[in-house]
Amino acid sequence: MIDYSKKRFLVVDDFSEFRSSIKGVLRLLAVQHIDTAATGDEVLELCRKKRYDIILHDYNLGAGKNGQQVLEQLHAEGLLNPHSIFVMVTAENTQAMVLAALECEPDGYLTKPFNRATLQQRLDRIVKKKQALAPVLNAVQQEDHAGVLRAANAIMQTTPRLGSECRRYMAAALYRQGEFATLENLLEGINKERLVGWAALLLAEIWRQQGEYKKAEKLYQAAIRQFPMLPDLLDGMASLFSDQGDYNAAEEWLLRGVKLSPNTLSRQVRLARHALLNGHPAVATKALRQAVTLGRHAVNFNPEWLLQLAFSLLPADSAADGKLLQEINNLLDDLDKSQRNHPYLPTASALLRADLKPGASNSNTDWAALAQPVLDQEQVPELLTSLYLGRLLNRRGATVQGAALLQQMLDFYGDHGQVRAWLAAEQGDYPLAAHAQAADLCRQGVAAHFSGEHSQAREHFSAAQRLAPANITRALAEARLLVQLRSRGVTSAEDLANCLQPLQRMPLADSRYRDYQYLNQHTEELW
Repeated sequence: MIDYSKKRFLVVDDFSEFRSSIKGVLRLLAVQHIDTAATGDEVLELCRKKRYDIILHDYNLGAGKNGQQVLEQLHAEGLLNPHSIFVMVTAENTQAMVLAALECEPDGYLTKPFNRATLQQRLDRIVKKKQALAPVLNAVQQEDHAGVLRAANAIMQTTPRLGSECRRYMAAALYRQGEFATLENLLEGINKERLVGWAALLLAEIWRQQGEYKKAEKLYQAAIRQFPMLPDLLDGMASLFSDQGDYNAAEEWLLRGVKLSPNTLSRQVRLARHALLNGHPAVATKALRQAVTLGRHAVNFNPEWLLQLAFSLLPADSAADGKLLQEINNLLDDLDKSQRNHPYLPTASALLRADLKPGASNSNTDWAALAQPVLDQEQVPELLTSLYLGRLLNRRGATVQGAALLQQMLDFYGDHGQVRAWLAAEQGDYPLAAHAQAADLCRQGVAAHFSGEHSQAREHFSAAQRLAPANITRALAEARLLVQLRSRGVTSAEDLANCLQPLQRMPLADSRYRDYQYLNQHTEELW
């Protein structure tokens, strides 16, 4: 029988009656330490001060953050250690809500109403599993990847029923270590025995990274048939087609993913980017509206989405009508009000407002001076913001500033064919061929790394670096290789620092910025 008397609980619900009811149930389980909260902000404040063993968190808290957003922020701030238990509680059972909640991977899920027996049964099962996996979780907490492998293997010998969980931790550790050949063998063994969703997803991703597109597509398709409610598989197919330059197909797969699970912010934003670069503003507008609505209270909300939504509303071939103009101005008002201290968004908003004024082409607006604060910032704007502002400035005659913004985006994102196509349409003097060549070299470098051919990988990355020194994809891929080689004493901390140095100005809103921070921290620790 589990002893809950020394475990610290946090009960979260916006209804005081439910909080009181759950406290009463927990008292019957001999729980002595119980805190409660009614809002997501209260949860975060409490978790910054205390460590909770078990959090029972309602999904829908009314206004403010929901349970999914709280869990994402707890992970982002490192406020949950691997031993902590987070159980999502909800009275709702819509597909959109359930899938969104499950995608952020709580430890358990409870549907209201439930009784003491149901709660105890669910908690007992999770606690027992965590206790059995304690050596693995300790190693995960210490980022000791070799320790994870040792502990997982030992547990599998004594407790075979935990084999699935152990293999998943082993896979994550092997990926972190860069032991891709061993990881591939592990995943192939799992899926040969029985197709498993997470294992199929990761194996297909490895094959995609190696350029084994046919094998990856076949596995994705098989997994989608067996696990039709796993939207990450649809995202994987989108990446697969994007890698092959079929951006319309990538957009179609993202549309399928959004239809299946519309409440996941990253998927909506990714769809918006593909759609805008594909020239489908209506699709992008719908996705950005959803992202803005969903993301207001999310830890990764990007206020630039308000500006990008405004740009997506602009007709391509005519001036905005009165109703549309009012909607755009409302978005810019919201942006100005909420981001008045932002380093460049007020300037970007002012540029769009000036562009929308009647007779803007004949005005005395000094577009170059108005745009300069955007270029003077340490961090560059997000991809779509820069592309749209660059196009606006070129159209208004501030070609030096426009070209500078667009060149920055080529420097960081030149591996992406959609970005090169956008810049080709701008008819500027951009070294597109060099970036396309660098993208091919980077893909070869990644494939060589995943195949264990480290010397060849370094050669490809070095050649790509000479052509595109600030490309995000290349720098992060090479940095991951250097971290692995550094652990074997093959390269130096200085090499790793030099590799990451060009990314200091990358957009903060880029989804890979956290990877950059992690690798950069690793570099500082090596020094």
